[in-house]
Amino acid sequence: MNQSDKSEPANNVEIANSVGVDSKGVHNLQLYAEIVNNMQVGICVWQWVNPLDITAFKLIASNPFAEQLTNRSLRTLIGQRIQDCFPNISRENLELFVRVIRSKQSESQPELDYSDEFAPESFYSYKAFPLPEQCVGVALENITECQLSQIVLQESEERFRATFEQAAVGIAHVDLDGRWLRVNQKLCDILGYTREELLMQKFQDITYPDDLESDLQSIRQLLTLEIQTYSMEKRYIHRDGSPIWVYLTVSLVSSESQPKYFLSVIEEIGDRKQAELVLQERANELTRLNTILAQTTTLLNKRKQEMDQFAYVASHDLKAPLR
Repeated sequence: MNQSDKSEPANNVEIANSVGVDSKGVHNLQLYAEIVNNMQVGICVWQWVNPLDITAFKLIASNPFAEQLTNRSLRTLIGQRIQDCFPNISRENLELFVRVIRSKQSESQPELDYSDEFAPESFYSYKAFPLPEQCVGVALENITECQLSQIVLQESEERFRATFEQAAVGIAHVDLDGRWLRVNQKLCDILGYTREELLMQKFQDITYPDDLESDLQSIRQLLTLEIQTYSMEKRYIHRDGSPIWVYLTVSLVSSESQPKYFLSVIEEIGDRKQAELVLQERANELTRLNTILAQTTTLLNKRKQEMDQFAYVASHDLKAPLR
């Protein structure tokens, strides 16, 4: 929604003629005006009309792109005070304009958050530069889309960071050569190392020797795209020197078809492995007992057969007539 149009101001040629500029000067002025009017950067020129009043800036020129960026008909506001053009302009920005005029040095404002009825929640960056006659030029860019993208990205990163740090399993980014790039606190708790200690090592340094080759083989398959992910049970060496069982899942993170790092999810399974060991020991004990029982049964059956045979022989002998 643009502000309503007023009568058009005099053009540059009329102004030049009224102040006695010669034809060559008029041509140069037309050339400069054409350049400014076709720039894809908003240009506004403000004149400080009362050095005793920091708010006493009036608009004396602008280009079409400035109207597009600010969503208002600036050419109809020529001669108006800056508060009439931008009602919510901050004192901080007015002070910057004054510094530029007084010091005759350019200054930049990389991020200006501005909103009014014509430009709801917009972000701009601008460079203010000194001009003659107590004027300041402002080269303006609308960075709203970029700024909103950064806000979305920042929120996404914050959510990822919260998920990464608060996860109930160990999570790590691992360089292609095996160096830990990023680890969460849970992984530090599992392995017994501080974050700083882990980041100075490679996973190979703390992998149980008997489990290293199978891990490296799977990594080679990831890098050659034979597989997309792999999982395995393996042992790390805890900081206190004891082996610790984990369930490891690894995938390769790529960007533009180039491998960047490994994403590792590490779940401690020491209790489960201990329970499996106990069950295995009990299974082994049952197997041993069954073997003993089978052997005992066989022995008893053999002895029973021997007793039956003895009883038969004895009974036969007793029945036989004496000779």
